[in-house]
Amino acid sequence: MVRRNTGSFCFHARHGSLPIRRVNPTELPLVLLPGLHGSVRLFDDVVGALRNHFPHRKFLPLPLPPDTPQDYPSLRDYFIGRLERIGPFVLLAESFSAPLALHLAASPRLALRRLILAGAFCHAPRCAAIRLLPLRGIFSLRPPAQAIRHFLTGKHSSKQLVDSVRSEIQLTGGEVLAARVRVMLSLTEDELPPVPQIPVLLLQANRDALLPKEARATLESHFPDARIEHIDAPHLLLQTAPEACAEAIAQFIR
Repeated sequence: MVRRNTGSFCFHARHGSLPIRRVNPTELPLVLLPGLHGSVRLFDDVVGALRNHFPHRKFLPLPLPPDTPQDYPSLRDYFIGRLERIGPFVLLAESFSAPLALHLAASPRLALRRLILAGAFCHAPRCAAIRLLPLRGIFSLRPPAQAIRHFLTGKHSSKQLVDSVRSEIQLTGGEVLAARVRVMLSLTEDELPPVPQIPVLLLQANRDALLPKEARATLESHFPDARIEHIDAPHLLLQTAPEACAEAIAQFIR
């Protein structure tokens, strides 16, 4: 695990910043937003590892809604209504939820104090032409273990983890997954709103076979003052390296 940019870790607001009252980050609830599958069950290991560092902290894993439009502005509006009631908080967003987290961070209705992005991107990470494929039919099929290991969990991942990921993908359903993939593949940097000056941590997977290096480099350039942790893990780094991720997060929010 390699750490960079540790002296300063605030996002550079493109259009100014909002004044933020200082709050002890160790006392704030940690909200977790999942990746494409939308389920919170795959957070169990990393939340367990985080509890070793913060036994009294409140953790709030929130699933993505399957029955609303899946574009980021619609998801933003859905979560603002739920998050504005909790007061100041820290947000951890995984993969697909990273652009959603940026929309939430820009909302003046929320008291977001620190932002953590894991396996994240800020523009379409793969060829946009993929959205022309019959995605609903593809995602309705049972994902092969080889594909899950190659793109998500790593070639040496356990059968238990592969089965858990496959189960969550199948429970989400092909229609919802296809809708989210289309949103992801049409994303451009210009769609992302400017956010206030808050501390940001980027958790980058060194063995990510899903996000190309270009996408990760673009994300880092989008956050020039972020704290960056490179984790020796595949794309699902919160699931495959929960202890290393928890240590990096604990150092960030202590």
